[in-house]
Amino acid sequence: MNSASMFTLRQAQPEDFNSVCTLYQKIIASLESRTNFPLWTWGVHPSQQSLKEALDNREIWLFEQNGQLCGSAFVNRVLEGEEQVSWQGNDAWCIHLFGIDPVLGGKGLSDRFLQGLLAILKEKRADSIRLNLIEGNDPARNLYTRNGFEHRGHYSVWLDDEGFLPFEMMEQLF
Repeated sequence: MNSASMFTLRQAQPEDFNSVCTLYQKIIASLESRTNFPLWTWGVHPSQQSLKEALDNREIWLFEQNGQLCGSAFVNRVLEGEEQVSWQGNDAWCIHLFGIDPVLGGKGLSDRFLQGLLAILKEKRADSIRLNLIEGNDPARNLYTRNGFEHRGHYSVWLDDEGFLPFEMMEQLF
């Protein structure tokens, strides 16, 4: 990585909508050409509608390098299935759809982006961060584990076309 690189983390604005959609489409296209560990499908999860709603609710955070969009994530207070797991924190924020532009992979940007998000959420006085990931998504699990997240339990979701999808629930305490 170039030592002169400038990284920024900011909340997405309405004018970022097309760039965010394009980023997730690139990520999903890359996942489909390899192994799609998170099982993301453009138009389903995520969709333009879900991105628009998250943008309107100021839930999308962008990671940029020298003004170029490198990554995106949703951050809010809701995590599907969280009531079925014993958590240690009480005032949690949740991370969803964490992704880095696939052409920038292998440069440690995922760790930088995640650490930046954690610092911002800590400033918001959260006592923990929660997330879920599809069981078997070892690349994501490795990222989160190396950044201090711990296993808290499992949750399954029934999808008509997939059957039961098992999720691992993870948390980091501050």
